[in-house]
Amino acid sequence: MSGQTVRLSSDRKRLFLEHGPIFLVIGAEGRTDTCRETAFSAAIERFRGLLDELVKELVFLRTASGPGSPAPCGS
Repeated sequence: MSGQTVRLSSDRKRLFLEHGPIFLVIGAEGRTDTCRETAFSAAIERFRGLLDELVKELVFLRTASGPGSPAPCGS
């Protein structure tokens, strides 16, 4: 993840994802630690390349939208 920072809180209950202007704090709850680890792994995988996707759609994202407007194309 070039330029991206991923880290866990000291109590391992929150995940911090950062890339450029994006900073996310993610928590997950489940019956086992495996649930949280699975959720965090999925979040990390989806975060990969997210800023690049947003940059590709920047002109679209800056355009006013309303009923019937097309949706962004991001994955």
